Amino acid sequence: MANNYELKVVKIYCAHNLEDGDKVYQNLITRVEYNWLGTSDSGATGCIGYTKDLDLPGDDYVPFDKLEESNVKNWINDNAERNIAISIIDEQISQIEENKFKETSVPWNVISEPKTNS
Repeated sequence: MANNYELKVVKIYCAHNLEDGDKVYQNLITRVEYNWLGTSDSGATGCIGYTKDLDLPGDDYVPFDKLEESNVKNWINDNAERNIAISIIDEQISQIEENKFKETSVPWNVISEPKTNS
């Protein structure tokens, strides 16, 4: 069974006016808080949170009022980090599922002590 993963933006932080040489940015996103989430086929979940400070934009600059979630996800999505997050989430889910599926004896097969006459 494969787990499903999702990158979710939690919070963004902006510099309302930021000058960089001759460029002036308004409401430039400077920091993003986000989570990698994982869900197993049985519904067990895992999560790890990150915070990333963004570099000044280059050719990928998008004005704040034109931003879409996909833009921000592209800026923060890092393959090495994603692989580490998936490994951690898989371990979290594995531990949950191990505890969820512990073999247990049935309660109706209770061994009773023989009765003695006193």
